[in-house]
Amino acid sequence: METDAVGKKDRPGRSRGSSPDRSVMRLAAELYYIRELSQGEISRLLSISISTVSRMLTQARAEGIVQITVECDPNELVPLARALSDALSVKVSLTPGRASSPAVAGRVCAVAAAAAVVDELPTAGILGTAGGYTIAALAGALPKMDRPGLTIVPIAGGMHAGTPPLLDVNAITDRIAERLGASTVRLLAPGLLDSLKTKEALLEDSVVKVTTELWSRLDCALVGVSGMPGVKLGYPTVMDQLEADVQRRLIAKGVVGDIAGHLFTIDGDLVEDEWASRLLCISFEMLRKCGKVIAVVAGSHKVESIIGCARTGVISHLYTDEPTANAIMQSLGARQPHRPSTAGPSAAGSVAGGGHPSHGRSRQDTAAGLITPAGQVPRET
Repeated sequence: METDAVGKKDRPGRSRGSSPDRSVMRLAAELYYIRELSQGEISRLLSISISTVSRMLTQARAEGIVQITVECDPNELVPLARALSDALSVKVSLTPGRASSPAVAGRVCAVAAAAAVVDELPTAGILGTAGGYTIAALAGALPKMDRPGLTIVPIAGGMHAGTPPLLDVNAITDRIAERLGASTVRLLAPGLLDSLKTKEALLEDSVVKVTTELWSRLDCALVGVSGMPGVKLGYPTVMDQLEADVQRRLIAKGVVGDIAGHLFTIDGDLVEDEWASRLLCISFEMLRKCGKVIAVVAGSHKVESIIGCARTGVISHLYTDEPTANAIMQSLGARQPHRPSTAGPSAAGSVAGGGHPSHGRSRQDTAAGLITPAGQVPRET
């Protein structure tokens, strides 16, 4: 190997100023991926810098020299997804999950669902997003895309000064836009106002209207579902921000959760409250009329919240995990499907799906290619 005037070694299979030779990239890839040598060892063997090795490996993947595949999950969750879809009258996709901690359950579900969720999102148009722990985790796990025709908008304001970052809907919106290669329009207003009169005045502000006028034009909404008031989950929630007397009042009214600032009971009935009336958020009717509403939520602590949310009729697609799905089926008293002993690859990859139309709209079963008739969610008696 010859050395040039400045002491740099000529690189094998490469002339100065050119890209690495394909055969050398193939060799570096073989050493790294098949022979399991470190980049440092490859650097020494090929007399090239570690940064050059790294660039070669990246280029080898980009040019198809290296093709990485991940085994799909077996479709053993599909029967459970179908059963839950029938029970809740929404399209259901399930992720694997074994976590008992509320924080871990929500985060793992969001991360596992991210790749499937992005396929459900529009490539262009307007996407509305809510805040919360689970949606924040989802935002960070979304695959990088290039969707310049898509605009992301918050469907609620920030809570107040000192709001935990996980509840900062503008920050979450920015993160989603960054991952999807989309643009964003922020909502420059607090989420909770001092009075209904203040809220109404703020909704007439021209700066605020830049965002709120987009709410009636949403093509899709991405939301989380809060848990019951008074339940400590180990991570910041909207309900945690409420004073104790407000939480007690909501519990007395039968509130089991909220979606985009709208409170509901386990029967899916909306609950009016003075606190909720001061929230700056999309109206329930606008959310219902949205082309698609995707909820990502998991954890045994949110079983009643998910049931109640589904019964409002506002969500069209639910992503949750297997333990939560089993807990919901048990709570509803529904017969749980037999889990197959053998299964082929699922069309949904790591997420198993079950299709069901929601509030009159046909929904395609992504795992099985089925369309099932519309139905109503059974209510407890």
